[in-house]
Amino acid sequence: GGWVYEVDGSRDFNGDGFNDVLACAGDDGMDSGPKRAYCFDGVSGDVLWERPTGGPVFSVIAVDDFTGDGVPDAVAGTSDEWEIQGRAVGINGETGAEEWSFDVEGSSVWGLCQVGDANADGINDVMVGDFYGNYYLVSVTNGAELASGGGLGIMTGLVRINDVNGDG
Repeated sequence: GGWVYEVDGSRDFNGDGFNDVLACAGDDGMDSGPKRAYCFDGVSGDVLWERPTGGPVFSVIAVDDFTGDGVPDAVAGTSDEWEIQGRAVGINGETGAEEWSFDVEGSSVWGLCQVGDANADGINDVMVGDFYGNYYLVSVTNGAELASGGGLGIMTGLVRINDVNGDG
């Protein structure tokens, strides 16, 4: 019932030794689409969990365990049903429960990337990019803003790069 915008098969959520698949879907144009993030078993394709967001979900990534249960977690980039208020959502990787939500200035969140541990809490944080060209460094443990900026143009994706100038 809606477009699948992003898929991530980088982590094992159910502990069976095989990577599982995160996917996110939008709406169908008639407000009856799925509008959620999913976690599928990487072997059987069964749904492990799904997280409705109330609006289209444009991005989803697996991240390091921030809930402390030993299971990787996820972050989804979404919008409200009118696509005027974007937000990032921290999702418990074991249950699919929403752990935190972070509102952005732009209409939707398309860019997500796990980066280094900016707040020194021992867990790598996330960069969030919105459709209006704003970017945010967000604590992956609680969704608190650590830094932000803007003016870069539409951000439909983010990619982590290593130290390009070698200064550490």
